[in-house]
Amino acid sequence: MDYKKEMLKSLQELVAIDSVKADPEEGAPFGKGARQALDYFLNLAKELGFETTNVDGYAGNVDFKGKTDELFGILAHLDVVPFGEGWTRNPLGELVGDTLYGRGTQDDKGPAIVILYALKELKDRGFVPNKTIRLIVGCDEESGWADIAYYTKKYKMPSIGFSPDADFPIINREKGIVHFTFSGDFPNSNISLEAGSRPNIVPNKAYLTLDGKHNFDGFECTFNNDKTVVFAEGISAHGSLPQEGDNAAHKLLKLLKEIDPSLSFYYDTFASIDGSGLNIKMSDEVSGNLTSNLGVINIKDGKFNAVVDIRYPVTKDFEEIKERINKIIDGKCVIADYYHQKPLYVPDNHPLIKNLLDAYEEVTGLKGYTVAIGGGTYSRALPVAVGFGPIFLDEEATIHQKDERVKISNLNKLYDVYIKAIINCTK
Repeated sequence: MDYKKEMLKSLQELVAIDSVKADPEEGAPFGKGARQALDYFLNLAKELGFETTNVDGYAGNVDFKGKTDELFGILAHLDVVPFGEGWTRNPLGELVGDTLYGRGTQDDKGPAIVILYALKELKDRGFVPNKTIRLIVGCDEESGWADIAYYTKKYKMPSIGFSPDADFPIINREKGIVHFTFSGDFPNSNISLEAGSRPNIVPNKAYLTLDGKHNFDGFECTFNNDKTVVFAEGISAHGSLPQEGDNAAHKLLKLLKEIDPSLSFYYDTFASIDGSGLNIKMSDEVSGNLTSNLGVINIKDGKFNAVVDIRYPVTKDFEEIKERINKIIDGKCVIADYYHQKPLYVPDNHPLIKNLLDAYEEVTGLKGYTVAIGGGTYSRALPVAVGFGPIFLDEEATIHQKDERVKISNLNKLYDVYIKAIINCTK
């Protein structure tokens, strides 16, 4: 049986659940919406005939029993980034022709639902995998992986698998990820600046408040109560690809530098996307250049706080990066906190890569190969894993952007690829 129609209906129902991280509640560590999405997914999996486990609202298991207890893992997530502004379609789902709009359609509700129905079709065919397939769905991938941290205290991760939360053909190199939180005193308590909601999103709006009445070319300025609010607009993008966005905070930090050269430190240090301002510009042949995204900044009442998302090459050393940054910021601010994920690298000759590439090539008719990304997927939570889809080469990636969307024809092709891939990896 082909489950593509049922798959689309279930995806629409899942996308209609707002699973942006919210305040924790009892049984819902990442908010009511994330718990609702998890419940929906696990109930659906149970209806389709699979064994399920709710891991205390942090994550869930869907098991397809095999001939052995050895696990092959597939890791997806049900939480999403905030909707943001500027949508022309309903972020909670709107079907227009061959396109489904909605937050999570590409990242990562769409792939999670496709995998679930691919497993159902295989089960109906009578396929019995040699390894038990465990589909793990988390609820905090976009905000710090507290779901994975909790999960690993309860369960041992599968030794091998993939995450449908990247690009095709195969992502086998993921840069190291660091979210550095900087704080310190700001020299002028009459100035405030605010931009960004998440480290891994390029801010598309920023606001600067100054005493007095001002007007600056290229900015929208509003005067009220003896203060001027300066508004800057940019273009949002994923924090791992700051070059694809236009950081609104950079524009206002540059304006501050022009207004008062004594404040140049903030623009010079934090407004470079290659890390040069922090003295960490670097690259390697395996994974490319380091990137830096000023994702959150808040200046208020003489205090400075900022969070910078850094993706560093797989062969570089985290401790060296931290040491270089400390030398640059010494005396101006401090690293108040940081969140770190080590890089991922699976060699091209690994059997997992061959099995997945064979499936990709058979279904698409295209030659497969491996690539590196700055993004981070659940793949790095397993000893050996790679990112495998869902974005096809000819597909527009709208992850973390307004009007996130997926073509139904691509969902159907994804279904066929994952069926073949699962067979290859577990037969």
